[in-house]
Amino acid sequence: MNTNNLLWVLDHKIRLLDTDESYGMIEVTSPPQVPGPPPHFH
Repeated sequence: MNTNNLLWVLDHKIRLLDTDESYGMIEVTSPPQVPGPPPHFH
C-alpha cells in the first residue's frame, strides 16, 4: 500500500488504495464537525 496517495477534498481525507487494474478502491475519512453524509460502507 502506497501512503503517498493521500488527498484532502473539502476537508475529507481521501486515500487511494493500490489494486490490480481490474478495479479501484479508496478510503474516505471525515474528521468530526465536517459536513457530509453519515458514516457508512459500500
